[in-house]
Amino acid sequence: ASAKKKMLEEAFQLSPNLYTMYSALQHFHDIMLSYPVSLQKKMLNEWISEYLHSDIPELKTAVSTIRAHRAYIINAWLYKKSNGPCEGLNKKIKDLKRASFGVHSFESFRKRILLTCGDLNPNSDNIIFHIKKERD
Repeated sequence: ASAKKKMLEEAFQLSPNLYTMYSALQHFHDIMLSYPVSLQKKMLNEWISEYLHSDIPELKTAVSTIRAHRAYIINAWLYKKSNGPCEGLNKKIKDLKRASFGVHSFESFRKRILLTCGDLNPNSDNIIFHIKKERD
C-alpha cells in the first residue's frame, strides 16, 4: 500500500492538475458515501461550486455534466433504484440479435433469448410476445 501511495505522490509532483482531479474524485466519493440524502445534496452543491470554475478543462466538463444531471443523481440516492439491470438485459438481447443474424424463426430467437438471459423457461406459455401482423 505504501508503494502505491509513493507512486501517487510522485505523479502528483509531476502534475499538480492530476492532484486536483484526484482530490475532486475522492471528495465526490465521500459525498456518495454520506448519509442522509439532505446532507449529500448539500455536499454535492458545494462540490459543484468548488470545482465548476476549474482551470482544468476535463474537470470542468465532468462537473458540468454532473451539474446537468444533478436531479437524477439525487433521485438515485433518494430511491436507491437503478435501471442498470434492465440496461444490461437490453445489451444482452442486442448482442444476441447481432449474433443470431439469419435465424429464420422468431420463436427460435425468442427461445435463445430466454435461455441466455436467465431463469426463464423457453417452453413456458406464460411468456407471450404479441406480434402485429400486417393485413394482406
